[in-house]
Amino acid sequence: MSRILALLPLLAACGGDIVDRGSVEVCADGVDGGDDAVLSLDGSISAIGGGACSDSTLSFTVTGDQEVTIGLTVTDADNADITPDPGLVVDQAVSLHYRYKLVWGDVAGFALTDADGLDLAAEEGFWGGALQDGDIDGLTVARGKDEVARERDTCGHVVGYEVVFTGDDVVAVQPVDSADIQVGGTTLTATAVGAYDYEDGPNCSVEDRTGGTAWVVSR
Repeated sequence: MSRILALLPLLAACGGDIVDRGSVEVCADGVDGGDDAVLSLDGSISAIGGGACSDSTLSFTVTGDQEVTIGLTVTDADNADITPDPGLVVDQAVSLHYRYKLVWGDVAGFALTDADGLDLAAEEGFWGGALQDGDIDGLTVARGKDEVARERDTCGHVVGYEVVFTGDDVVAVQPVDSADIQVGGTTLTATAVGAYDYEDGPNCSVEDRTGGTAWVVSR
């Protein structure tokens, strides 16, 4: 995420609506694969907190054929921490699916499941996102089509959208809000952290910056 933040210019709102958007930051340690890493690991949670991702609000280590630590921090539009607590415990049997991509910047996402189904999933959402359709059994997430907010900035406009979660039912959520969704018969909390894009303006073009579609789902 640090490379992304370095590339993104600071927004200077000049009136109009405010496009609410928070951030999702995923930390991973023990994942190999270069600029396009994909990991699927069955194992159990061997530690909560600590390790290379200890600066994250939530971190856990999964040990199976290898050992991987995942960290997660989610903030709202006011930079307040809204990271969910799914109640993970040591020795809990889980499956971890993780994707990382390096495009113009880096982006990551993951899904954690156990015997009861999906437990926790998150997507940083920049540069087109990391997770793909089919990565999370029973759940797809996409940006809505209709504009819900518009904010003037130094380039032109930032345009905000809903995030649409499709499981057993479909919920459309405006950032930074949450709603219940059924996935595989289990009730989860779906949080739209941010969904926005930039329009061309007199001072820059959309190639200068990237929008994002960031979200988190938790039991």
